[in-house]
Amino acid sequence: MARRSFATNAIGPLEITRALGDNVAASRRRLVVAIGTDSGSFGATSKRPILYHYKASKAALHMFMYTLSLEAPQRGVTVAILHPGLVGTSPLLARFPGALETGDSVAQMMHV
Repeated sequence: MARRSFATNAIGPLEITRALGDNVAASRRRLVVAIGTDSGSFGATSKRPILYHYKASKAALHMFMYTLSLEAPQRGVTVAILHPGLVGTSPLLARFPGALETGDSVAQMMHV
């Protein structure tokens, strides 16, 4: 489970950003966006000992994006992390009060 979380949440975005870096720098918007979560933040995450692999992989993504944000301005590129909030991507998550449907979450992020 941990390998899959890191592959999806950290290594995948890193590899895609590396592969498309020149295209992004040459584009009109010059923007790299990642989907983050407060679960990957030391200050904002819950203090419950759950979802170790998910939290660690999102923390790795956040650090990658932070580090990229230090060098990206040299190429005119802006780096952003969006946090969509609690999204009901599984039956368990959908039961939480206030969980957004995936389509609603995406629609809200598109306005940023």
